[in-house]
Amino acid sequence: RAQKNVDILNVDFNNAISEIGEQAFFNCRNLVSINLEGVRIIGDSAFTYCDVLASVNIVSSVYEIEGYAFKSCPKLNSITFEEGIEIIGTQAFSNTSYGGITTLQLPNSLKKIGDSAFSGHQYLQSIKMSDNIEYIGSKLFNYDNN
Repeated sequence: RAQKNVDILNVDFNNAISEIGEQAFFNCRNLVSINLEGVRIIGDSAFTYCDVLASVNIVSSVYEIEGYAFKSCPKLNSITFEEGIEIIGTQAFSNTSYGGITTLQLPNSLKKIGDSAFSGHQYLQSIKMSDNIEYIGSKLFNYDNN
């Protein structure tokens, strides 16, 4: 686990590893960009509380995003998915995008979406997903403004 408020700005995996462990970049508040090329699994809370991370491209090598992986990244305003991802875990992208993701396009390869995976997205207006999805968890897009 990276230490609190570490000044890591960019992470480029460039096919060097296949799995990012639990809380690996947790609370790296200055992290601006990540290149996930070659990564297969993004672990629980791997990028939770990355305050300035504005966009993430889930590349084709990523098979699974575990729970809470990008939770509470308030400036995450762009999430793109390439074909290949099959599992998005519980609250993987919850409480992100206070600036406003309005649309999501999920790839045909996606089979399972965990509970509250995109909860807290108050500006989300449309989502495109295929009929290949076998499981959608509860409160997928839950938003409570209280």
